[in-house]
Amino acid sequence: MVHLRKIEARGFKSMGTTLISVPVEKGFVAITGPNGSGKSNLLDAILFALGENSAKTLRVSSLSGLIYDGSVEQQKPSSARVSLQFDNSDRRIPMDSDSLTITRELKQTGESLYSLNGKHIQRNNLGDLLENALIASRGLNVVLQGMITRISELVPDEKRKLIESMVGIAQFDEKKQEAMKQLGEADTKLEVAMAKIGEIRERVQALEQQRNDELRLRQLQKEIKWIDASSTSSKLLSVRKTLTMKRQSYGDLSTKLQQYQTTLLELTRTLEEFESQRSALMKSAMQSGTTQIEAALGRVANELNALKRERAEASKYLDDARQILPRMLQMKDENLKKISDAEEKINSSQLRIAEAGSRKQEILKLQGELNIERNSFDSEFTAAQNAIVELRKEKTASDTELQTTKDRLNKLETTRKLAEEKLASAKDKIRFLNENLGKAQENIGELEKVLSGERRELCQIEQSRFHLEKLRKSIELQLSLAASIVEKTQGVVTRYDSDILAMESVAAEEIAISKLEGLGDANAIKGYIGPLRTRISYDLKYSQAVAALGKEWLNSVIVSDVNALTQTMVAAKKLHISKLTTIPLSEVAAVERSSFPRSIEGMIVPVAELVRCEKRFRSLVNFVFGDAIIVDSPRNAFLAARKGFRAVTLDGDAFEPEVLAFQTGYSRKYAKLSNLLGKQ
Repeated sequence: MVHLRKIEARGFKSMGTTLISVPVEKGFVAITGPNGSGKSNLLDAILFALGENSAKTLRVSSLSGLIYDGSVEQQKPSSARVSLQFDNSDRRIPMDSDSLTITRELKQTGESLYSLNGKHIQRNNLGDLLENALIASRGLNVVLQGMITRISELVPDEKRKLIESMVGIAQFDEKKQEAMKQLGEADTKLEVAMAKIGEIRERVQALEQQRNDELRLRQLQKEIKWIDASSTSSKLLSVRKTLTMKRQSYGDLSTKLQQYQTTLLELTRTLEEFESQRSALMKSAMQSGTTQIEAALGRVANELNALKRERAEASKYLDDARQILPRMLQMKDENLKKISDAEEKINSSQLRIAEAGSRKQEILKLQGELNIERNSFDSEFTAAQNAIVELRKEKTASDTELQTTKDRLNKLETTRKLAEEKLASAKDKIRFLNENLGKAQENIGELEKVLSGERRELCQIEQSRFHLEKLRKSIELQLSLAASIVEKTQGVVTRYDSDILAMESVAAEEIAISKLEGLGDANAIKGYIGPLRTRISYDLKYSQAVAALGKEWLNSVIVSDVNALTQTMVAAKKLHISKLTTIPLSEVAAVERSSFPRSIEGMIVPVAELVRCEKRFRSLVNFVFGDAIIVDSPRNAFLAARKGFRAVTLDGDAFEPEVLAFQTGYSRKYAKLSNLLGKQ
């Protein structure tokens, strides 16, 4: 169990600037001192170190009032510092250390610094660690003035919450509420993120559509430009080819025309020559004779006809050339016009290409901006997706933690129910013990009265003895034997008187209990079994040890269940039995024997092992003797009690756990008084 070892404080309230260290031993520790000496400030220091921030609880007007105000000899410190050292040997606080030191320092600015074993830690994390050992500034670790009264005035629901906080369930309820709150916030963030993702997705889809349209437009524009350029280029090539062909045809025709003109000139000259020759021939023919003339004329006529035919053909070719030439000139003009039109189209196409280039640059610039915006949206979308993944992970982790918390809560609920049952049983035991304590106190009062009477009788006996001593001195020789007999007789008489008084005080009750046993043996009380001492056995050498531990439990009556308990109590009231301990077997059926380490020095045997009984009474024996051992000496019994065990020696010296006192004495075996007294 975690417990406080040491308190250290400096500059806190009235504790001054020097370091004050208060060691705290395990067990019950009381701090005493005159009024105003600062006893309550130690309690405030503990609350302060555990994280209490309420100025009212710490009994100051504000937290700055916790810092020492200073004096004439000492200046006011800059901070208040308190350290608590805890024993963590059982590891209730999940830290791999046998000792934990918690420190809180309050600055003049109001800032609080927390540290665990010299390392800085957040207040919430420190509170979570301490809650594992059920340590909290607002818990029941510290019982302030008036708290018991407030607890007694709580309604059942508030008491239930208080018990839950004591057994550690409340912290899991708080964690569950915090987890549910975080889960709700995560769901809200997830919904907002999903809404943003939807908006971004719609915007991205619209931008994607615009981008696709823009890409299709650019592709179509490129295709149109390519088709226009191809068509223009094809037309230009065709026009240029046609122009070249026309120019070649025009050159050929010009050459032919020149040839025809030259041939015509030659034919004209030849014709003139033939005419001149004809004239000469005519003259010569007229001179030389008819036959030769006719022959010459025939030849000349043939030549002339041939020349006429050639002339006619040349004239025909010339006419054809003259007819073709205007048409060729017209075609030349048309081709020149087409060339100029083609050049104009080329220029306009080049202008359109330049405009398309500039527009292309603008589109590329717009595309770059769109790409940048798209990248931004992509990054936002990716971040949103990552956020969704993280939120889903957090949700999964929260679901897992919630399920784990629910499982732990169910276990703690079971533990709480068991604790409530144990608490109810403990309350019943406490109430029963309180009733027995009251009766025992009444019996003590009666015994004190009897003791005072015995003391008076003892004084009288002492006076008688004094007189007898005087008489013995006067007749010492004669009555020495008689005096010794008288002394022995006095001891016997005194013991007999005390036995008679004891029998008289318990005879009536013993008879009533004997009657109750008779009713039980006659089955008049359903479920009645009998006294515990009649149902167990043990070796004679352990009788004093068992009697010292058993006390009134050995005379307790065993019944089967609560109904039998009720019937037995009713019968006891009718028989006027003032004190009767009754144990129902059904209520102690699950009691197990405690386990004892073999390292206990001087341990002889656990008491529950040496007690013999029927199997159905074993849980009852564990209930009465299950946490007790027999040791060989009072010293070892004392050491075992310091470790938390009930210990007893063979002589009957009993030591209770966590108590620095013990019971000792002896027991004598009396016969049953009811049998001695008979029917009286």
